[in-house]
Amino acid sequence: MRGVRQIVRLNWPFYAAAATIVVVAELVIVRLPIGPGVRFVLHSATTLACTWMVASLLASWIVYDLSRLSRWGWIRETRPEAEFTSAGWAGAMSLPRVLTVGEQGQLEIRPVAEMAKLRGTAEKATAQAKTPFRRKLADLRQELRVPIDLSMGAITVRLLTKGTEVWHLVVNIKGDSIRTSDVSFPLPFAPSSMLGLRIFVDNSVIESFISGQEVITSRSYSLAPGETEVEVSIAGKGRIEVDLCPLQATSKDRLAT
Repeated sequence: MRGVRQIVRLNWPFYAAAATIVVVAELVIVRLPIGPGVRFVLHSATTLACTWMVASLLASWIVYDLSRLSRWGWIRETRPEAEFTSAGWAGAMSLPRVLTVGEQGQLEIRPVAEMAKLRGTAEKATAQAKTPFRRKLADLRQELRVPIDLSMGAITVRLLTKGTEVWHLVVNIKGDSIRTSDVSFPLPFAPSSMLGLRIFVDNSVIESFISGQEVITSRSYSLAPGETEVEVSIAGKGRIEVDLCPLQATSKDRLAT
């Protein structure tokens, strides 16, 4: 019922006004000598006010407590126009994302739970200082999960094609910032249980979910199956356990480059 409580908290003046109408109208009906016409009007007002309150709370319960708030994003092209004109299509939809409100009132965003059905057999490995995790990607549909340890200095995820970096994401823990190849912003606050990266690679599209608080969508047309590697490195002491998992295609006839 958290969604209903949030709606009541934000719109309490309207609910208070409706409740006041009901109470006052019933008092007038019971205590004052009024004619049938006025009685009918007052009964109608109380019925409408009660119906509005019940319908509003029921709709809030269905939408915010029983249903998911999902959204998709439109991923624009950054390759030359001649290339996507030749391909015959341009742009793509992002992964579906679910919006929720956390226990502390923060907005949270995650990929839909159905993404788990696309996961293959995951490889688990360790990354530590001076010994990064590095794997060549035989296929360009992958999910990488990297926990964020606040005791470290920084965590860096890179994609390299033929040894040349084509994309990176840096979690600068000491500097309290996130940086990718084309954007930078403060490290989002999140409960410790949510700290981590979920990075989805789908051909040229890279979607990075950061601690359930932020999402960065990037494109790199330099990725190539069998030639691109993923690398996870850390600065500072300690180690982290990473999870790299191949994904099935969302559909057999999808267009992705």
